[in-house]
Amino acid sequence: MTADTLSNFFYPENVLLIGASSKPKSIGYEILKSIINFGFKGKVFVVNPKSDEILGIKCNRTIEEIDEKISLAIILVPKNLVFDALKSCASKQIKNVVVITAGFREVGDEGAELEKQITEFARANGIRLIGPNCMGLINTDENVRLNATFAAEVPHYSPVSFLSQSGALAAAVLNTISLTGYSFGQFASIGNKADVNENDLLEFWWKDEKTKVITMYL
Repeated sequence: MTADTLSNFFYPENVLLIGASSKPKSIGYEILKSIINFGFKGKVFVVNPKSDEILGIKCNRTIEEIDEKISLAIILVPKNLVFDALKSCASKQIKNVVVITAGFREVGDEGAELEKQITEFARANGIRLIGPNCMGLINTDENVRLNATFAAEVPHYSPVSFLSQSGALAAAVLNTISLTGYSFGQFASIGNKADVNENDLLEFWWKDEKTKVITMYL
């Protein structure tokens, strides 16, 4: 698969949150709030069968209810529901998916088996997958304005792209921006690297016209 298959991670026309939550402080709530507050330029869709709306956005009960073609899906459901969510993404021809949910390879054999299952399914269906067990993505470009993370702070735009395999290091960088003055155009937390890894993003950013400097914490 080429770097071209990663474009919708950073330049999506719309974003779907599967498992957004109505509970303040939960990750599913905070990521939706981040997307709204940062002023994402595209449309936001939400799937949550237990709520009618969250933060002013109408909830769909299932992914299949959504008529529009989805550029980017972000999965936030508990780990035992991730595979079903991914299968629904495949049925809607969604090709770019971020799995924020933790509890996979990093916790032992059972989690490793679940991760293997979703990875093999993603590859069989032409889905590029970031994660699981990651913090999400940022693109500060004025034409995109995507903050799909639960970080407390967001950088100003610069032609620097930043990848972190470590969630703790990524959180430290993002949560101290007001002190450090770090700025970057694009950010990715890749977590367990089930599919998309540092080599994929190195190639993507090398070809990306908005990226002049690539930084990585490995």
